[in-house]
Amino acid sequence: FRAQTNELALQIEKELKDLFIDAKMPLIPSSYDLHPLNSYLNALPFNFNPTFARQYLRYDRLMYASELAALLPVYGRNQGVRHLPCLTFFNRLGEPVLFDPLHTDFISQNSHMALFANSGGGKSVAMGWMINTFMATKNAHIVLFEMGNSFDRFLTHCKAQGKTVKQLLLSNQKSKAVPLNPFCEAYKALDEISSQLTEEKAEQLAEKMMQLKNSLHEAANPTDLACNEESRNYLAELSLALRTMITEANEQEEKNFTLADETILIEVLTDAILTSFNANIPQMLTEHVLEAFARRMEKETVPRKKDRILDMHDRLKSYVINSNKSRFFNVPTEPLGDFDIFHIDVSAIKDDKGKLALVMVSLLPRILAMAEENQHTNRPTFLFFDEAHIQFQIPPVVSCALLVAKVARKLGLWLVPSTQNVADMNSEMATKILSLVETWILLGIDEKELMDVQKFKQLTPEQIALIRDIDSQKGLYAEAVLLGSRYQGLFRVIPTRYILALLLNEKSEKAERHALEEQYDVLQAAEIVAHRLENKVRNLNEGSYFYEE
Repeated sequence: FRAQTNELALQIEKELKDLFIDAKMPLIPSSYDLHPLNSYLNALPFNFNPTFARQYLRYDRLMYASELAALLPVYGRNQGVRHLPCLTFFNRLGEPVLFDPLHTDFISQNSHMALFANSGGGKSVAMGWMINTFMATKNAHIVLFEMGNSFDRFLTHCKAQGKTVKQLLLSNQKSKAVPLNPFCEAYKALDEISSQLTEEKAEQLAEKMMQLKNSLHEAANPTDLACNEESRNYLAELSLALRTMITEANEQEEKNFTLADETILIEVLTDAILTSFNANIPQMLTEHVLEAFARRMEKETVPRKKDRILDMHDRLKSYVINSNKSRFFNVPTEPLGDFDIFHIDVSAIKDDKGKLALVMVSLLPRILAMAEENQHTNRPTFLFFDEAHIQFQIPPVVSCALLVAKVARKLGLWLVPSTQNVADMNSEMATKILSLVETWILLGIDEKELMDVQKFKQLTPEQIALIRDIDSQKGLYAEAVLLGSRYQGLFRVIPTRYILALLLNEKSEKAERHALEEQYDVLQAAEIVAHRLENKVRNLNEGSYFYEE
């Protein structure tokens, strides 16, 4: 083949390519040849010397297995646990990735999960997709602590599907006060104290509570990981709530709280519970605990102890006489009742660490009580903490979460902390609760965030390489890495476009959805957005992919 002009040469080249393609031998385009002149000389008649080429031209070479693995279409082909369909994602070839975090074939010790991402990494969408799946496949109870109102449209969707939705909006406005009596379940502790709790037993429980507080910075041990305690310790939960009311989660106050102080709290609580029950009071309130402090103060003869009891009494008194506090914490509180999804929006109080801590330690025992009532049914309960880096920096909240985690297996109540501020989750207080988590899902974290994760979870070099290989495409998919005790791998979060439309958080996306909501209702607007996402108009200039004739 010989050409007289460049145009004719290109035409001949195309014909030759077609011939080789028909022969199942596609050629490398000349534009990609690293040494085109050398290739031209070698292609001249009788100029190619195979021995010389093999020794000096290096057209072939030895490769490491890792390099070969990166080139072959096998990396990113994890399919999860195919016989356990529950959570559904996809791998890089579009094959389904399935796993069930409740099944014993997937987990080894517990079903607690963590969902970490960087800003804009798709955490809200992934969390919404998981919640939707758990409700659809497991008929699960969902409890969602949220800061930011990202799930309001999703809750509307749940209502439309016939689910029972309970919403709790915490507000500082007097007219919107929500009853949150921390002692609403105090009488459940009667069995623990009916035989008149001795001073020795009170000290033992106080030591246990102090040990819980002081071990928050330590990694979980095998006993902790099993999450297999037989029953709740009601007196411990009440003691934790009372301590939180007195210290208001102040870091220095928590450090200064001694074993003797803890013992006093347990003695006062015991007196308050027995006195209130014998007086036929329907529900023990904060004012009844305050009266027990006054009685304890009268009996105390040691001046130093008496001063400390007076100090605790005066701190607790503010929850009775101050209307800003009493309207929350000194009023009778009803049980949670039945629900499919319970949404608690704490964004109004997220900057008030003391109030946030008290709300959490007041609500978590009530959620435990609900799980306790449903423990003989086949419905699990998942407790999602959105923006968990805020809650898990508060010692009483972490302590209460640990008390919840310890009885998780018996009650079927599993924690799912999630955050897109991994860098802020560096408090030592979160070490134990996060090291307790068995299954981790990481969405697109950077090097610094990867180092932060390693403070809580030991990662192998292979797992680190897998995390670094995450590559997400905005508007198409978000890649994530699953780190379980038995299974691990890379997958892509691609929820249905309708769920995605309900959970969009970007400013431009929310503006487009809001414009539609002014003409249609919320769910119709989401369907229109979903249709647009599914049928995007593509304007590609395909001419650049072909030779010009």
